[in-house]
Amino acid sequence: MSSLLLAQGVPMILGGDEMGRTQQGNNNAYCQDNSISWFDWSEDHVDGDFLAFTQALIQLRKKHPLLAQRRFLNTDGSAHATWWHASGRSMHEGDWNNPHERVTALEISASDSDASVFLAFNPTGDACQISLPPGDWAVEVPFTDVARIDSGVLHLNSHSVCLLAHGHADEERHRS
Repeated sequence: MSSLLLAQGVPMILGGDEMGRTQQGNNNAYCQDNSISWFDWSEDHVDGDFLAFTQALIQLRKKHPLLAQRRFLNTDGSAHATWWHASGRSMHEGDWNNPHERVTALEISASDSDASVFLAFNPTGDACQISLPPGDWAVEVPFTDVARIDSGVLHLNSHSVCLLAHGHADEERHRS
């Protein structure tokens, strides 16, 4: 759900995804007249924790307009995107083709203010560290249980994604 709601563009969410409804992986469930396609609205079929997480992601998307640009990034007057290597430098072409370089991050910066968001991705089975670019970064809720910042370094749990922000005067930010 994070990859859908933190990505640019319109999130394509099927009704029930926000509650953990999977259709058992069937992407053609419309032709199934059985429990795979039937929608059970009772509370015992709702994953409350996942629903709360999805609601928090929707609030983040509303709070940070950088997550929903109406123009392509890095074009005239739009927000600017920079892909970061875990070592704290911008990504090079060779990094994208290195199968051992799986941890990455994306910074989206506003062209008209100091606001930035930083999305970090760790698809590996091990916790990782990512050196952050300069800024007063803060881990955003609901990611405070998978990430923390210590001396300019992001510590991110395995199989995790998180969002950091700076340049926002918002009391809901969580400072680590």
